[in-house]
Order: sequence, then structure tokens, then C-alpha cells
Amino acid sequence: TASWDRVVDKLKNSNDYIVTIDLPGFGYSSKQAGMDYSTDFRSELVWQVLNDLDNKNHGLSAIRWTVIGHSMGGGIAANMNLQNPQLVRELILVDPAINYSETKENIFLSLFDNPVTKRYISLFANYYFFQYSQLKNFLTSAYGQEPTKDQVDSYLKPLQEPGTSVAASDIVFGSDQKQINVKDIKTRTLIIWGEKDTWIDFKDAKYLDENIVNSELNVIVNAGHVPHETHSQDVVNQIVDFWGKRNQF
Repeated sequence: TASWDRVVDKLKNSNDYIVTIDLPGFGYSSKQAGMDYSTDFRSELVWQVLNDLDNKNHGLSAIRWTVIGHSMGGGIAANMNLQNPQLVRELILVDPAINYSETKENIFLSLFDNPVTKRYISLFANYYFFQYSQLKNFLTSAYGQEPTKDQVDSYLKPLQEPGTSVAASDIVFGSDQKQINVKDIKTRTLIIWGEKDTWIDFKDAKYLDENIVNSELNVIVNAGHVPHETHSQDVVNQIVDFWGKRNQF
């Protein structure tokens, strides 16, 4: 919910219409059982949100969007671009988790996809992972540095919403690993990567940069997997600089 706040605060004077979204199962969005957590559905849902906003704010359909995604959201952003490339002016991927190789069904997960296992995962999440100390350790790994109390609390509060632990188990078994052929992405793309990201190998960054035809790769020194939270000004500077080059393309 608060992950992009620092970036948004710094872009408020850019005259851009900025939309941040809690996907189903996350933040304060719906957490009912049985939600579709596939990449395609999530991508289609974000486009539907933007379409609904257009219906309320006539004129948005006349613009093209800068679609920004981080980690799992990077895969969704890339898929959104492939669904409606004509609506995307630029694509910005921040340490994205994109499956660009052929994968097989996760047999291990499918064997344990049953109500009993889901219940145990839900209980584990609620009574162990969704606790301050565990969440602090999780964020320390992601950030590459110790988070502040406010940062931990910004994650902990929405995790304590009713239904979150049940949604967590559904997400574990319901999220797909859709292969995305990044060579099909023709949209101008900025790839931002934290130098000290220990969650996703830098080889992924190089692969994306080499295979997205119109891409630019920038590395943020000393940043981990979540540079837009820990190094927000550096991320904003890269976004603004990227926007400033629009007329060159």
C-alpha cells in the first residue's frame, strides 16, 4: 500500500496523473477465497481499473500510460504491455520478477494444493510471518539494510486486515509462472536495478536489457531489491531523466 509513497510524493509536481494499486490479496484490496491470481487476470484487472477511472475522469483514454512495476508487479507490467501495447507510452521495470524461460507446472505445489495445507499456511502466516520481528527480518533482506519502524508498520498494518492470511495461502498456490517473451516488447523500456539485490540475480537484468529491443538499464548503487523505497530520490531521478528523453524516440 505504501511502497510507492516516497516516489509519488516526489513526482506530485510533474503534472502526471498517478495511480497506485493494491492488487487482490494485497494491501486493502479484496481477500475473499477463490480469487484468480494468474498473471493474465491481474493484468486485465489493472487495465479495467484504468478504464473505470477513465469513465469517471473523461479524457484519460486520450493518453498513453507509463506502466511501472516492481518485482512480481514487474511481470504484471510487462504482461500489461503485451496485452495493450498501444496504450503504453513507456514501461518501467524495477528489479522485476519476470519468467522469461519455459517452465513446467510446479508438481510439488500441486501435490499439496488442498484445504488442509492451505489452512496450515494461513495459520503460519498469521501467527508467525505477520509479526513485527519476522516482518522486520524479511524487509532487512529485501532492503539490504535495516528498515525503520515506520517502514515495518506500513507493511504490518494492511497484513493485519481480515482475510489476509487466507489470501496468502491462495496466492501461494494460485499464482502462475507465466512465461513472458520479452523479445515481443517493443515499447521503450527503463530497467532499474538495485546493485545489491540478493533476491533476483543480476543476470536477469542483463537478459532483459539485451532482449527488449528499446531498453535502458540503470543500476542504483548500494540499493537492494526495493530501491524505490530505500533510494526513492535516485529512482525518481532516473524516471524523470527517462521521461526527458521522450522526444529522442
